[in-house]
Amino acid sequence: MTRLLALLFAFLLAPAQAAEPWEKFFTKGLGDYREELADARSAGKRGVIFVYQMEGCEYCDRMKAAVLSKPEVQAWYGKRFAAYSIDILGSSAMTDFAGRKTTEGRFARESLVQGMPTVDFFDLDGKLIARVPGEIPDTRTFLALGDWVASGAHAKETFDQYRARRGLNTVPLKINKPNLRSPA
Repeated sequence: MTRLLALLFAFLLAPAQAAEPWEKFFTKGLGDYREELADARSAGKRGVIFVYQMEGCEYCDRMKAAVLSKPEVQAWYGKRFAAYSIDILGSSAMTDFAGRKTTEGRFARESLVQGMPTVDFFDLDGKLIARVPGEIPDTRTFLALGDWVASGAHAKETFDQYRARRGLNTVPLKINKPNLRSPA
């Protein structure tokens, strides 16, 4: 009996199966993004990021492996942004920034997300700042993109202008500005 209790105790204390390295990029949340905004504000973050993806997306998988799994990316973004994964086909319940109850999939459709992955940057009021449709292929570009938003440079210049001014040899990105419809 003592041995059985010891085995049970060891099993209960054993760490859960290791998560994928890229999962550390994302903030743990409960799906109420009004509360997530409040938490980001109180933590001194610069904004919120949604990474729209789906199971079986090869571009998503590449970005997870090449960019989101990197400790330097996780540390840099973790200090400045609250980041959440949104499954474009997902049925998980969520509450959007306006307090409307929906699902991840419905939110993605109503946000006019096309193609994966797509990265949306929001300010701390839940206003869409910029959308990057498609894979961001390397850490250097992803970090520069984050700095362009976090520093406020996005309000004064395009990402290409920002890259040129700073002498950054990064991949050019198609970036959509906030005239996109944002569900509210």
